Amino acid sequence: MQKFFTVTYTPFILFASLFTAGAGILAIFPKQIESLFHIEFHEPYQLLIQHWGFTTFIIAIILLSSIWKTAWRTPIIVLTALEKCYMAFLFLTLPATWTAGFRNVALMDTAISLYMFLYLYSMYQEKKSKHL
Repeated sequence: MQKFFTVTYTPFILFASLFTAGAGILAIFPKQIESLFHIEFHEPYQLLIQHWGFTTFIIAIILLSSIWKTAWRTPIIVLTALEKCYMAFLFLTLPATWTAGFRNVALMDTAISLYMFLYLYSMYQEKKSKHL
């Protein structure tokens, strides 16, 4: 399994970072939530939309840095996987009337999280086998 992650880590993280960074547009153009997620823009929520867009963009940059900063990789993967799992959890547990626009995000975040948890498990198995 380790060989699989050695080969796929960089391209997967590039893809996941670009996908994650896409929501960053909302930090500058919050009304784009209507075209990106098919959710009606409500001005009272502009602060939250822009904050979410910016935070998501920062997560993407941090995730991207894990390609080159291997010492930071494990904490970055844990943080990102938890954030993406929480997005999927919210999608599954909140009312469907407004979460439907996040369906594709939740599906992609679930796939990214699965890859990341398998990566962490692979690292754990490798470390464990070295100590035997």
